[in-house]
Amino acid sequence: KRLIENKTSDLAFPRYCSSSHCKADYASSTLNKWLRSFVPKGFVIHSLRHSFRDRLRNVECPNDVIDQLGGWAHQSAGLKYGKGYNLSIGEKYMKKINFKILSKYII
Repeated sequence: KRLIENKTSDLAFPRYCSSSHCKADYASSTLNKWLRSFVPKGFVIHSLRHSFRDRLRNVECPNDVIDQLGGWAHQSAGLKYGKGYNLSIGEKYMKKINFKILSKYII
């Protein structure tokens, strides 16, 4: 919601993406530097993405919603049509995730 309220571009993170290119390595590096102060050595943002997907599966979130929440590419061409799910759908599944387990790592 904050991204939408404060947007200055059609992209969520224009510093790392343009309409023609995505600098995923730069974004990942920046996130890993930030993450180091919160988690034990050896944890990286990629681990967080895997855990995020597993946690969404465990609350029986549909795969196409998981893909949208995590920014993963859709497997089906038909899923690329339209604007995707409303924020309220993603929020519904996000609220089901047990973040308590992660609370010692996330402030």
